[in-house]
Amino acid sequence: MVKQQIRKLGIKYDARIDYELFQEMFYRRLTDERIKICKALEAEFDHPENNEDKEISKLIQAYRKLKLKDLEEHLRFQGKRMHAAELSLSVKETKKALNEKRISTDKIEYYSQRIKGIQRTELIPTDSRVFPMTFAPIIVRENDQNIIKLARYHCRPSDKPESIDVKYNGLYNARRDNLGNAFWKDLYLHKHGFFVVESFYENVSKADYERRSLKDGEKDTNMVLQFSPKDRSDLLIACLYDYWESGPSDGFYSFAALTHEPTSEVREAGHDRLIIALQEQNLGVWMEPERYGSRAIETVLDSPASHVYEHVISSGA
Repeated sequence: MVKQQIRKLGIKYDARIDYELFQEMFYRRLTDERIKICKALEAEFDHPENNEDKEISKLIQAYRKLKLKDLEEHLRFQGKRMHAAELSLSVKETKKALNEKRISTDKIEYYSQRIKGIQRTELIPTDSRVFPMTFAPIIVRENDQNIIKLARYHCRPSDKPESIDVKYNGLYNARRDNLGNAFWKDLYLHKHGFFVVESFYENVSKADYERRSLKDGEKDTNMVLQFSPKDRSDLLIACLYDYWESGPSDGFYSFAALTHEPTSEVREAGHDRLIIALQEQNLGVWMEPERYGSRAIETVLDSPASHVYEHVISSGA
């Protein structure tokens, strides 16, 4: 659950919003379905305050119009599909017709909910939830200034091919004990940032969660837990980032959250890793690794923010 309020983030962390980048990515989203952006970030431009806001707001409205048109076409098609199945069933009940009715019913519900989601004006908590491959605001430091970038949550380093996304599907996290390997070496101690989180989700084994062994023949199942700091404070999550491009019109920023060993309450809930939350007083050092050096950075990571986490079982994956 990433904080998407870029203006408030800009004020609190003395960061400039990279409006040119935001406008470019919202424009490219019109024709590139791979660019996924949270509804909570779109809401930042519902009431434009400057010319940059106005341009981005127009792009968001154009995107919503395109999506609604596409979803309504799908909805009409499924309506016709259901009607045909019902006509067939009125003559004779067949397995094929029953299956067609079931599938069209499910798809009508799916597309109807998608349409309602686009048309909904009030935000709900999950509008800030960032999945891997979704774009979110991160804060980096360039030319002695903090800047808010729009970056994809799944890192693709600049020297890696596009196929890396499929070959390694876990690149939204970077384990601290792997930061010295060849994959992360050009980013760690060079390209550091952070993003602000309210809570986070983890997949855990149901057997591990219940602290028991599987019975003979029993299949384990997955559970999704939502962890939040007990004091409800913001989590300043350390990340590595890079800018990737193969040409002048396809470049984008991406990032990975750093992880380390879990606290006792996270481990007891069945998960073996934890995203690294920085102390606010250490942000200055973390954001300028080339200035402060590896020893200072290791000290920052050795002294994370001391949060105690509680969790609930999430209703969705």
